[in-house]
Amino acid sequence: MTSAPPERTDFATLLVMLHLGHKYQVGHISQRALQHLATAYPSTLQAWDSRNGTRTFPAIKNFDEEFQLLRAAHKFGANWVMPSLLYSCGAYPMHVILDSQVWKDAGDLLMEKNACLLGYAEQFAASLRVLRFLVQPNMEGCSDELRCYKEKLSWFDVVDSWRPSIPLEIWDESDWKRYAQEVCEACLAQSRKAHSKARLAVWENLPRTYRLPPWDQLEMWKDETINSLEVSYSSFHA
Repeated sequence: MTSAPPERTDFATLLVMLHLGHKYQVGHISQRALQHLATAYPSTLQAWDSRNGTRTFPAIKNFDEEFQLLRAAHKFGANWVMPSLLYSCGAYPMHVILDSQVWKDAGDLLMEKNACLLGYAEQFAASLRVLRFLVQPNMEGCSDELRCYKEKLSWFDVVDSWRPSIPLEIWDESDWKRYAQEVCEACLAQSRKAHSKARLAVWENLPRTYRLPPWDQLEMWKDETINSLEVSYSSFHA
């Protein structure tokens, strides 16, 4: 069975570990599965932004696999990964979610399904809030107020047509590079600050979006659960 992080694993192995650890109450398997899961679905925005360099299993790029992890984590009671896992599931287009065979096979009354749909709607709305800096008045010190405001509104017209449910990723460094060529330095600095603040607000609000306790409470549960599994495993082998 897979070793603990930073050793690598894969989706199939991780899913089996989650199922076996929960079904047979095997402490060390459960502990390792939860540790690997947390490398891709962390509880801080900084860790989220750097997860592709720290995750111990390949990035998941289809809804079926992401939703299977979500169901396994929920069944296990790993609430601390649920906000970022639900965010990931809500990032897929609605037609992909509804056409998923795993989704169809899951029945009609799952909490995970309701949370995914709720999250999709909220993430869709949050994408526009993250981009609100494009319609803010120019900052004092703007070197060309007419040009900067016109460029920002032009950008907003463009991004308004994107409409994805990925508020944390909807605007990235490639966009900043192009945007920097069209507004002054003062407006660029103001925009970056507003965007960063809005992204953080989205992240901090993720647990509330899915009717979960705040991040600090979830992180405490994570530490308590993983530590208890470690104690259980150590006692068994004492």
